[in-house]
Amino acid sequence: MSRKLRFFKDQIHKAVLMSAPRPILQPEMELEQLEILLAAHEHELLGMNSIG
Repeated sequence: MSRKLRFFKDQIHKAVLMSAPRPILQPEMELEQLEILLAAHEHELLGMNSIG
């Protein structure tokens, strides 16, 4: 999961997007759900990167 989080952080910096200073947390979200969500976003970002 650390690798995925670093990947997203790098992608945000490359896109010159600023993350919220205080992210909105959803305490009911389980780590497994978070990992699934991150994997889906990772797949989407990889697809966008391969196009351009």
